Amino acid sequence: MGYSVAILNYPSSQLWEGHSAIGLSVPMNFSYNNSSYAFIETTNPTIPTDVGIYSDKKYDIVYTANGSSFDSIAEEFYDVKDFENAKNIVSNFLQNGENFSQIQSNQTLQKNNLLIRTLNKKYGITEYLHPQDLFAKPI
Repeated sequence: MGYSVAILNYPSSQLWEGHSAIGLSVPMNFSYNNSSYAFIETTNPTIPTDVGIYSDKKYDIVYTANGSSFDSIAEEFYDVKDFENAKNIVSNFLQNGENFSQIQSNQTLQKNNLLIRTLNKKYGITEYLHPQDLFAKPI
């Protein structure tokens, strides 16, 4: 494919086991911690650029191949922002003791739940599905 890539290495600590991810060269404004690389998880389906629990972890960059930048990463970058925002809105609603069935009467929650389901389907993500979504109408 000819892109610059790196391995983002997260060393083990007393609190957690180490991890590695792929860094894909992208424009700086879409990069992870101004590294010029997008975080690409390889151990489970996620949206490219979604750093998840690794956002505040220290890491080393191991360069592996030089090439071009993947300049069309903007869609994924903004999908992550929308996905996180929608998850926070729905999660805050549920954490405040509200019933999931009340989503049906709240347009903001309906819109955000639909966005979560749409992005889950688009990227093959299963870990953020609410149990109630298993019975929802197909998107």
